[in-house]
Amino acid sequence: MPIQMRHHEGVFAVPMVHSTLLIQLRDPASQLLAYDPPPPGYSGPIDDIIVLAHSVQHHGLSMHIDNQDFYGFLLAPLEEDHTLEHERSVFLHLKLERIGKTLDYLTDL
Repeated sequence: MPIQMRHHEGVFAVPMVHSTLLIQLRDPASQLLAYDPPPPGYSGPIDDIIVLAHSVQHHGLSMHIDNQDFYGFLLAPLEEDHTLEHERSVFLHLKLERIGKTLDYLTDL
């Protein structure tokens, strides 16, 4: 996954973006996008991300990934059997991983 791992940096058109996305609400075309109702002719699963991607395509728009800058991390929601202590551990691991990557970046300069 060269784009996800930032081996290739830039802005890339992609068929779908999952979990987190930004929508330019000042663009009048953004008012056309919807989860409900699905776009005409859609017969796939009722999944918010998939329906939105089809709505984008139906209206002749496109989704993009911009990995030119680091915007942060999104933690997955807690599972029912996980505690806040588990969440703290995951967050700490994420912070340490980011610190390591920052140090790698600084030594490459």
